Amino acid sequence: MTGLLITQATRKPQACRDLFTKSFRICAIALCWFAISVISTFAATDTDEVTSQSESTGESSTPNMISSLPFHFSVFAQGGYDDSVLNGGTSSTSAQGSFFTQDGGVLTYKTPGNNPAVNLQTGGDITHYFDISSGQTDDYNAYGNFSLAEPLSERLEVDAKVHLAYRTEPTFSANIGVENQRANYFETADTLSLGYQWFQRLSTVTTDTFTRVKYESSALGSFSDRYGNTIGESLRFSLIPQRTALVGEYRFEIEQYDSFSTLNSTIHYALVGIDESFSPQLRSSIRGGASFQEFQHAGNATDPYFNGSLTYSGAHHSSLTLDTSYSVEEPNSPTAFRRTTYRTGLVLSYGVSERISGQISGYYHHDTNEGFTAGVSPIGAATPGFSQDTFDVTVGLHYAVRRFLSIDLSFDHSEVSSGQSVRSFADYSRNRVLGGITLTY
Repeated sequence: MTGLLITQATRKPQACRDLFTKSFRICAIALCWFAISVISTFAATDTDEVTSQSESTGESSTPNMISSLPFHFSVFAQGGYDDSVLNGGTSSTSAQGSFFTQDGGVLTYKTPGNNPAVNLQTGGDITHYFDISSGQTDDYNAYGNFSLAEPLSERLEVDAKVHLAYRTEPTFSANIGVENQRANYFETADTLSLGYQWFQRLSTVTTDTFTRVKYESSALGSFSDRYGNTIGESLRFSLIPQRTALVGEYRFEIEQYDSFSTLNSTIHYALVGIDESFSPQLRSSIRGGASFQEFQHAGNATDPYFNGSLTYSGAHHSSLTLDTSYSVEEPNSPTAFRRTTYRTGLVLSYGVSERISGQISGYYHHDTNEGFTAGVSPIGAATPGFSQDTFDVTVGLHYAVRRFLSIDLSFDHSEVSSGQSVRSFADYSRNRVLGGITLTY
């Protein structure tokens, strides 16, 4: 990957990071030796019991001292090669390839019953690049996901979802992180919803969602740090019970920037849609309508809105998720005033055998960015509009050696292309090959 790496304004004490990194490496070496001994011990045994796909990924119990508990813990040690690490350059000629290691762990919790239904997943990892001559050589990532579903009565149910993450790389499946930057940032998305069944066929869902993006780099944060809050109300009518439901929805969104107040805005959404269950395995959801955006300092705009999703789960532990949308999104460039985005994503998983499974995921989005006019531009002059295409695809292979031990291989390719020579510094093509082992307790 090539692009402009912004120097971080604040960093943790280097001594602590070095100690943390060394500790992870020691654990990784011990983990590798343990895994080699386990593989050697059981390689000649072909009759070992292997769990299903969900069990091999830590979603089911494993034969150990905590198998009766709803907690599961996984540790992994991986390594690979990245042919284009962002290294502070301003053109594709500054791209640097590097070998790297990635070590981390994941903790999951799920309540045995459904009242309340509580799910927790948290984890972290360190990625160290060996061959970078300058710039950031270590990436620190951590995240936590929490969800709660609790029926308060026969008619009323409350749902809560909390997502927290500290990352270095952008997230291609959503508008999180500047696509052509490798820099540390914090992001969160938290939702509280109340569902009420008024009649047998009529129900409503009230939601409140808070989002936040905050970069360590003051230069990136000057045009990217923001928070948002969206309040929504949806009315759902069951046309065919357990199968077809008609939906009407209204949302009100507020977006506020820490420094770039020119982009502060409010957005109203008026939507209609349909939810369809073709079978217990195949479901779809469609929303369509319009958005009405009003800027604090620079007029307003009206845009179409569309979102559609399709989910399928079948034999061989297979699953398919497809999402497509067209909507207004917050821009990720200091020269863009507003942007509309077509976004699509596909995730496919398939169990080849009891031990082997594969996954393919692909994400693409096309952004149409409008430039600033002279009257509202932060630099006092008009900026040109531009379009940008971003593409990311990952192919992975999972092999369950034992109940608690698995081997994973993956290949990832990502591209960002603006199609304009004046913005060639933002374009890049990147390939990553990764392999490693995972122990699940």
